[in-house]
Amino acid sequence: MLKSLLMAARHLRLGAVERFPYIILSKLGSMHPYLLAIALMVLALWIRLLIDPIDSGLPYLTFFPAVAIAAIAGGYRAGLLAMIIGVGFGTYIFTPPYFSFSLESFRLSLWPNLVFMVDGIIVSFAIETMHRYRKQYEIKFEAARESEERVLKLNQDLIRQIAERNKFEARLGESEERLRLALSGAGEGIWDVEPPTGRVTFDSQWGRIIGYSAEKDKPHYLEDWAALIHPEDKEYVLKAMNDHIEGRIPEYQAEYRIRSHSGAWKWVSGHGRAVQRDVDGKALRIVGVTHDITLKKQAEDEMWKLAHFDSLTGLPNRALFYDRLSQSAATARRHRKKLALLFLDLDGFKQINDKFGHNTGDALLAAVAEKLLQHIRGEDTVARAGGDEFLFILNNISNAGDAAIVADKIISSLAEPFVINKNTCEIGGSIGISIFPDDGDDMETLVKQADNAMYKAKACGKNNFQFFKTP
Repeated sequence: MLKSLLMAARHLRLGAVERFPYIILSKLGSMHPYLLAIALMVLALWIRLLIDPIDSGLPYLTFFPAVAIAAIAGGYRAGLLAMIIGVGFGTYIFTPPYFSFSLESFRLSLWPNLVFMVDGIIVSFAIETMHRYRKQYEIKFEAARESEERVLKLNQDLIRQIAERNKFEARLGESEERLRLALSGAGEGIWDVEPPTGRVTFDSQWGRIIGYSAEKDKPHYLEDWAALIHPEDKEYVLKAMNDHIEGRIPEYQAEYRIRSHSGAWKWVSGHGRAVQRDVDGKALRIVGVTHDITLKKQAEDEMWKLAHFDSLTGLPNRALFYDRLSQSAATARRHRKKLALLFLDLDGFKQINDKFGHNTGDALLAAVAEKLLQHIRGEDTVARAGGDEFLFILNNISNAGDAAIVADKIISSLAEPFVINKNTCEIGGSIGISIFPDDGDDMETLVKQADNAMYKAKACGKNNFQFFKTP
C-alpha cells in the first residue's frame, strides 16, 4: 500500500509526499529531547503508582527526579516539558476528584503545582546554565588544549631549529678554523670590522705580521688602525675603506705601509668584503685578510732600481735621465723657464783604466759620481750615460751664466787628484752645454746639441766647457 502511494506521488510529482518519511525521521531526530522527557515522565508515573496509592498525598514523589534527569539529558526545554507533564499528571490523577480536570482539582492542586513548577523551572534553568557553562569551559579548554598543542609544536620546531643551528654553527666553526689554519699557513692575517661602532678585531696571525703579539697592543678601533698607516698612504687607504662601507665599490683593496711594533714600516696588502649591509646598503660588517708584501715590495724596488739606476755609481741611468728630462722640459715649458743640459766626458780616464786596471777604473767612476753630486741642487739631476760620460739637468736657471758657473765648479773639482786603491789618478773633464728652449725644444735635440758642444770643448784643448751656441 505504502509503495503504491509513493509511486503515485512520484507520478503526480508530489515530492512532499515522497519525502514525508525522511522529513518525519529528521524531525524525530530533533525531537528526541522531548520524547525523552515524555518517556521519563511516563516511567516516573509508573514508578509512583507502584510505590504508593494515588491518594497517599505524595503526587510528585518521582516526578521531580524525572524533571531533573530530563533537563540534564535534553536541556531546559525537555525539563520544562517534563514539569508541565508532571503538573498535568498531578492534577488529573492525584488530585480529587481523581482522574478528572475540574475546578475542584485545580483548586486543590494549585499550591502544590506552583511549588512543583517553581522547583522545576529553577532546576531546569540551573541545569541548563551549568550545561552552558560546561560547554563554554569545554570550548575554552579545547582552545587552550589546541593552543598548548600549537605551543608544544612551536617549541619542538624551535628546539629542532636550535639543534640544526647549533650543528650549522659547529660546522661553520670547523670551517672557519680550517680557513684560519689555511690562511695562517699562507701568512694571511684575518680582521673583522663593524663600521657602525668602528670596532675592529685582528687575529693572532695579523699580530705576528705587524709585531703586535699581545692583544692589548693591537688596535681595537678603526681610528687606532688608521694611526698606524704611513702618512703618504693613509688618505687613499681610508678612502678605499669608506667607499666600500658606503657601497660605492664592491670590495676593499689596498697596498700600504703600516708601522710595526718595532717602529719599522712594513708593506701589507689588505683585501676585504662586506658580509652584511643595512637597508640603505651601508656595511654593517666587513671581513678581510692582510698579507705581508714587504719582501715583494723590496724585490719590486730592487728591480726598479736595476732598471733605472746605474749599478756601479748609483746614479740614474740613461732611461731615468730621459724620463726626468721630459718632466723638466714640460715644467719649464709650462712656466716659461729655462733649463740647461750638460754633457760631461772625462779626460784621461782611458789611460787610468789601462794603467791601473778595471777595478781602479770602476772605483774612480764611483768617486767621480760622489763628487759630481756635491755640485748640483736637489731639484737637479746627474746621470751616468755610459762609460765615462755623464749627463746633467739644471732646472729653473735664469740664464746661460748659471750653467757656466756649475760647469766651472765641476771642472775644477775633477782637476783635483783622486787616490784610488793607493793609486793617484789625475783626470779632467770636457763639458758641452745646451739650453732649453734656445737650442732645442725636444729631448733628443738637446742631448745631441750638448754632445756636439762637448766635442767642441775637446777640440779646444779639453778640460773646459763650451755652449752649443755662444751666449
